[in-house]
Amino acid sequence: MQKFRVRFKFDNENSTAFIINAESKEMLYGNIISNKEWYEHEDNKGVLNVINMKLVTSFSIVEYKPASISSTNGW
Repeated sequence: MQKFRVRFKFDNENSTAFIINAESKEMLYGNIISNKEWYEHEDNKGVLNVINMKLVTSFSIVEYKPASISSTNGW
């Protein structure tokens, strides 16, 4: 499974993003667009997130790459 960051946009100023596991970007895209009313996603902590797809104006999918921690900053 790969990890993807999906950002759901509701208008010019409102959006929410999730990290979602999927076989491929194409399969995730198909899964999202097949949900005409509600898209459900359970995160790795067991929290169920639900998006009303009728309110979504657009969404984007990119491969998730965790932020790297630089060894030069001392953290």
